[in-house]
Amino acid sequence: LGKLYLPSAVVADGRYSFPNLPRNTGYTIAFAGSVSYLAASVTVNLGEADVTQDITLGQQASSGDDSGDDSGSGSGNNEMTIPVSSGAGAVSVTVTVSGGTATVDALSDRDIAKVVTADRERVDVVFDLSSLKEVTTVSLPAETIIKIAEALAAHEGEDTVTVKTKTGEAQFDEAAMRAIAAQATGGTVSLTFEHVGIDALNAAQRAALDSKELAAVYTLTLTVSGKVMTDFAGGIVTLTVPLTPGEGKNGFEYAAWYAAGDGKPERRPTRFAEEELIFTTTHFSNFVVSHEKRPFTDVSADAWYFGGVYYCYDSGFFYGTEDDQFTPDGTMTRAMFATVLYRIAGEPEVTGDNPFTDVEAGKWYTDAIVWAAGEKVIEGYGDGIFGTNDPVTREQMVT
Repeated sequence: LGKLYLPSAVVADGRYSFPNLPRNTGYTIAFAGSVSYLAASVTVNLGEADVTQDITLGQQASSGDDSGDDSGSGSGNNEMTIPVSSGAGAVSVTVTVSGGTATVDALSDRDIAKVVTADRERVDVVFDLSSLKEVTTVSLPAETIIKIAEALAAHEGEDTVTVKTKTGEAQFDEAAMRAIAAQATGGTVSLTFEHVGIDALNAAQRAALDSKELAAVYTLTLTVSGKVMTDFAGGIVTLTVPLTPGEGKNGFEYAAWYAAGDGKPERRPTRFAEEELIFTTTHFSNFVVSHEKRPFTDVSADAWYFGGVYYCYDSGFFYGTEDDQFTPDGTMTRAMFATVLYRIAGEPEVTGDNPFTDVEAGKWYTDAIVWAAGEKVIEGYGDGIFGTNDPVTREQMVT
């Protein structure tokens, strides 16, 4: 359809008006539905002040009248454009929708350079297909993925690529993008993100999750150059799905599980924010969202630290002082703090000698303290003293 060059917009009788906007026979301008999208900035005069709002405009095929059709069903074969953006810039790319699949055209080198620029500390390249209601599969040219991965590798920063669909978002970190690009040999890279029923789980998975109150089941599949890719060589994918807590339930009481093929569920670090559940994974398959009562009876659901407690608990950084006690007002010792840092680091193998006379061998904190000392993360007081059971101060933690 080409580009729409939009002049300033005004509001009259509750409707946007664009003077001199090109009108093509058989088309009507629409704000929703199966449309060709173009990012724009619109200034609206509200009487007292001008308000500028970034919006997405589109041109939608009509059947000869101006009523339009915003069903977004994805049926048939429709061609449209979507925004591809980052904090550095934005471009539009053509997408062809057939059934539940959106096939994205290749990005030019110029477009990739526009969204991945060296003057940004962090770049998140976003393919936004969230307005396409029934699209569950996004297919991108392997060549585009390879070029974006190369551009991110040349850029210094913690960069990511995000694909947004109506079902949810998948954000691939730079290591995951390198793994995908390494497997790509041509053709396409296709991501399928579906909200499915429990019937999508096999018998072993259903049996393992039988005791849980399931809220949703998702299937994620990544096909790279014709081969299904389930592991990202250490790369991390952050998944975001919509979640409205049930009546009387707290969003932080929901957890995400990776359902392995043998049925063994693997809990994923989970956080809840603004009616979205966010969790990370290093591989794709089926994921289950469940509601469950939390173990600590001394952590109230309305406490300001509730989400933080269970994010750390789900991530394996903190455990309770007892099976059902977290002791939120308790004091953290230097041994506890070293142990938390050790867990965050992934509990690497400890090979160094124990330099402290007050750190006994074989204790729950021994490996953590020896590791922390070897990595120069925590130092003792001197003369071989660590102060195992001393309270850790805020100044010691930040140092």
